[in-house]
Amino acid sequence: MDSFHSLLRRKFSFSVRKQWVLATLIATEGHAYRKPGAAMLIGQDGEAAGHLSPGCIETDLIEQAKRVAASGCSGIVTYDAREPDDLSFGEAVGCGGLLRILLEPVDSPLEQALGAVYRALNEGMQAKLVRMMPSVDSVAEYRVRCGDGWHERFVRYPQMRSNQTSTISLSYTPNPRVLLFGAGDDALPVAELASRAGFSVLVADRRESLCTAARFPEAAARVTGGVGEMLEAISVRRDDRAILMTHQMSQDRSILEHLVHSPLRYIGLLGSAKRTAALVEGLFRPGDSRLRSPVGIVPGTDGAERTAISIAAELLEDISRANKAASAASGL
Repeated sequence: MDSFHSLLRRKFSFSVRKQWVLATLIATEGHAYRKPGAAMLIGQDGEAAGHLSPGCIETDLIEQAKRVAASGCSGIVTYDAREPDDLSFGEAVGCGGLLRILLEPVDSPLEQALGAVYRALNEGMQAKLVRMMPSVDSVAEYRVRCGDGWHERFVRYPQMRSNQTSTISLSYTPNPRVLLFGAGDDALPVAELASRAGFSVLVADRRESLCTAARFPEAAARVTGGVGEMLEAISVRRDDRAILMTHQMSQDRSILEHLVHSPLRYIGLLGSAKRTAALVEGLFRPGDSRLRSPVGIVPGTDGAERTAISIAAELLEDISRANKAASAASGL
């Protein structure tokens, strides 16, 4: 769970509200393990979600966060391991770099701002979170931009707004979505691994008894009903990746009849070449680049867990391929 989108999903899925401190990496020098914008949540009880290093600063950061929670005031902490003889936190701190981390109590203004970011990311939009700061470590207000417009300001200190001297502006992208059709037992490790790899997983199955939060707690959404109803609820996007695991020819065929006209870029199919040929006959043109069959980078992988690892690896490979293509198209 490395992305900001995943971190917010975890925060807003907690059934019991608690006092959190948001730790955000705002600047680095030298080689850093994470990029600016990376964040983690730290509870007053020491519970943490996310990470900013390979694990070498988190213990101290939790203690720093407890002090921020107790005071109710934000602060900035710096971890510097650029000097070779500085062994305070070991050379694993950013692999010899400097990290500046903003610690903020998640009070009402920040909660509202994070909620606005979360809603934008869930809708597939990029979001920018801007902190207006009258002093080096004090945030007077938050502004959120998504799409072409700004949300209302989320103000903490109205009297300081005229004294704003600096800003911290960080942009976040939504998790790529995996549409997992089928909620059988072999879909469980696929959903878990894809979610841990940074995808928002939507599980869809007509069987309500299988498509449940208890079986798929990591899923961003669970959808049941007829094929048409499920796809209407999902609202397929261009950058979605679909995996068909219903193991029923007629249902897989029905799903493909809807997906063939959708904008999505990737459709993974389980099973043999003969089964795939029967499924796509008359629907897709030969060589359609959207079709991946058998899905996974290791054909013929045996066992649900190994198959899931292979599928997750191919999904990540496709993300890398799409990013390279986008960079090439933009000339970067």
